[in-house]
Amino acid sequence: MSKQEVAGQGFWLFDVGYCRGTELLEAGLLFKKFGAAARARIENRIKQLTSPEQANEKEEWFRIMHRLETLIGSGS
Repeated sequence: MSKQEVAGQGFWLFDVGYCRGTELLEAGLLFKKFGAAARARIENRIKQLTSPEQANEKEEWFRIMHRLETLIGSGS
């Protein structure tokens, strides 16, 4: 994992092909720790997309939420 920063916002970049052992475990722990906050941000974004012109963007955010739920183990 490597810490990145774009426009003053920090994030961690996880390279699944490179990371092993403890880095893989740490990535899993980060998904669990920050998954709920990420889900809340996604839900908030979806609520903001109300116009018919934003239907495609809204669908993208639903797909992102589904993928996140799969990764953190809270998906149905």
